[in-house]
Amino acid sequence: MKNRFTLIKEIRSLIDEVADSLPVDNISGARDLLRHGEWGLAFELICTQLYEYEVLIFPELYERIERLGQQMKISPDEWEMLRELIKTP
Repeated sequence: MKNRFTLIKEIRSLIDEVADSLPVDNISGARDLLRHGEWGLAFELICTQLYEYEVLIFPELYERIERLGQQMKISPDEWEMLRELIKTP
């Protein structure tokens, strides 16, 4: 697993990247979880809400989410459903 400060930075960056695509409450909740050391829950919340709101994502974002989930040793079940939301040309 990567250094925890690097992971926190990457999760914060992910939250910032999707902030305009999700309700403010979801973004605030993810940021609160991150502040309280619950990085996995913050990551899972973002993935779940992207799926629930059917936010279309670019392949690069999916790959980033997948890589981050793997680095955190989170079950692929938490992000694989996002594959169906990947924008295709």
